[in-house]
Amino acid sequence: MWTDIKILNQYVPKRKLILFIIATFSNAFLNLATALIIQQATEMQGENSVHKIIVFGLSSMLLYAYVAISFLFINYIETSLVYSVSIGMKKTLLKIFTFRKTEFKNSEKISILTNDMQLFIDRFLMQILDIPIYIIMFGVPLIYMLSQNWLMGLLFGIGSITLPFPQILLNKKLSDWGKQLSEKKAVLLQVTSDEINGRTTIIYNNSLTFMLKYGEKKIKDSENAWLWSNVWLQIALAFSMLLKGVVQIVPFIMGFLMIVHGGNLSFAVLLALFLISQQMGQPIQQILLAFSRVQTMKKVCTKIFNILNDNQEISISNLSDSPKDFESLVIRHLSKSFGEIQIFDNFSYTIPFGAKILIKGKSGSGKSTLLKLITDDLQTDQGEIFLQQHEQKTTLSPKDFGVINQEPFIFNGSLTYNLCLEQAFTKKELLEVLEAVHLEEFSLDYLLINNGENLSGGQKIRLELARFLLRKKKLLLVDEVTAALDDSTAKAVRSLIYSLPITIIEVAHHIDDESRYDDIILLERRGTDESYS
Repeated sequence: MWTDIKILNQYVPKRKLILFIIATFSNAFLNLATALIIQQATEMQGENSVHKIIVFGLSSMLLYAYVAISFLFINYIETSLVYSVSIGMKKTLLKIFTFRKTEFKNSEKISILTNDMQLFIDRFLMQILDIPIYIIMFGVPLIYMLSQNWLMGLLFGIGSITLPFPQILLNKKLSDWGKQLSEKKAVLLQVTSDEINGRTTIIYNNSLTFMLKYGEKKIKDSENAWLWSNVWLQIALAFSMLLKGVVQIVPFIMGFLMIVHGGNLSFAVLLALFLISQQMGQPIQQILLAFSRVQTMKKVCTKIFNILNDNQEISISNLSDSPKDFESLVIRHLSKSFGEIQIFDNFSYTIPFGAKILIKGKSGSGKSTLLKLITDDLQTDQGEIFLQQHEQKTTLSPKDFGVINQEPFIFNGSLTYNLCLEQAFTKKELLEVLEAVHLEEFSLDYLLINNGENLSGGQKIRLELARFLLRKKKLLLVDEVTAALDDSTAKAVRSLIYSLPITIIEVAHHIDDESRYDDIILLERRGTDESYS
């Protein structure tokens, strides 16, 4: 728990936290205002002084004005604090999910950033901040009641504390439904995402009716969990209201009897204590409700805090630097295995700048694995891969190379947005790269939608090439880029790639003309030990 608090503290602005503490105490008189005014008015019964009545009226209005300002102050500061924490945490999560690979699928990452983070804000962070507010709202009135008459104050205070008992008794049920709600929402998000993204597969396999029924079932499961989560909460609150009629009327009757028998209690004080006690039940209920909601968020909080806790320093500032010049790409003593299968064993190779290299081999021979080792998407077991310039070696980073595969990702937005990706380039630079990749027929304002469904496969690859050229990188990794294209488009794309004055490492199953390559790396099984060379 302390680790979680430490992580959360990183995202809390200290100035706003101080203001929140001040605002919490300034809001303490919210539940006292009406009772104090009623008590004062009762004690003024029979007062004939116009001056005192006017002073009473003005002071009462000032008290309400103070309460209103305090109420606005605490709510603004709390919202502002949540705003800052939410932005900080979401920015870090987005950076982690975008910059490095994690155990989560893309749909799970989206769910964490949207659904889980919203639940975290509403049912954890807001509740944690509400707890001290409601403790103060209960504590200050209780102290006031005890100062007026300790016996009656104690009775009314005990009665207020017992009001949340039904909620305590039903806490397990509330917790279970809260857990189910979180799980069902996550499942629904994944199922709907799959059905929308895989709609053509569903239609062409005649499964539309069945998959829609499956999706509808998940919708009902999610909404059912939401329904019963709220039903049990309302049942708990209803029993609390029923109990309220007992625990507040009994002390009031006892107070009446005390006044009748000449006890040290006035009707004005008794009325004030009764009114205050009616307001005191709400903070106790809110405190327990907050604790209950926090309990339901254990699984979500654990997931989010574990991601943030594993967050190492992510530096992306150097990714915007210019690509490094190099004389050669060096692979030295590379070894990589998956379990008992040895993919590379002490493999060394040097690729001079400007060379066109083809990597061939059967499926599973390690072609794409080699590219992933170069891009650092996979870690080597032994050996190193680096750029060399004037006998100095430097580590490869994403700023130094581009990667093109058969399914480039196209963002929803204009052609300009897809080229620049929020970086600054001149219109002249954009038009030049479009002409270089033969996409000059498209305007820069052309809107691309749904991962480029309004582009052909060849146009998508050319757009990815345009992105690469725009950033003036010197190393291009090509992974089965023409596998899904027709012959004429494949030849046009490959000719375009060959014409670039850069280093190219291409993975392909089948190439019609291998003469264009400076060298070919053939990956094949070696003997019967499931290793490759």
